[in-house]
Amino acid sequence: MSLTWKNGALLFLCVLTAAALGCALALRFFRPADHHPQLHAHAHEVLQRDLGLSPKQVSSLETIEQHFLDREAELKAANARAVSELADALERDRAYSSQVDAIITEIHEIQGELQKATIEHLLEMEAALTPEQFEKLLKLVTEALRNRSTGPSK
Repeated sequence: MSLTWKNGALLFLCVLTAAALGCALALRFFRPADHHPQLHAHAHEVLQRDLGLSPKQVSSLETIEQHFLDREAELKAANARAVSELADALERDRAYSSQVDAIITEIHEIQGELQKATIEHLLEMEAALTPEQFEKLLKLVTEALRNRSTGPSK
């Protein structure tokens, strides 16, 4: 076994390990809110309190929320299937094969679709809110996104 081959094999193992770790971390830390039901429920309580929603608005938003939850469940199921396929492919191929690469790409696409669905859900809510309420909601969401990406500001 030549030194060049050993270096290539070592590099390959490092890349594979990093990819697997990245997938594991993404699944652990970037889960949607319903993996933390108390956080999701708290968010709804905050919205009702901070936005001063009327009963009619709450009803309208519940319909929008159910539509989103259905789409979210569909995407999560697709993601779970793809992650399972990734595990099977890694076990079968024992390499960063074209199949492994394709499944990782599929997982990224599903996660992207979930992010899009979440933003579409937010924007759908505008129809049930006054302009002032929507501005307040948008501010809450954008602040939360910024805090999530950089950590809370001090």
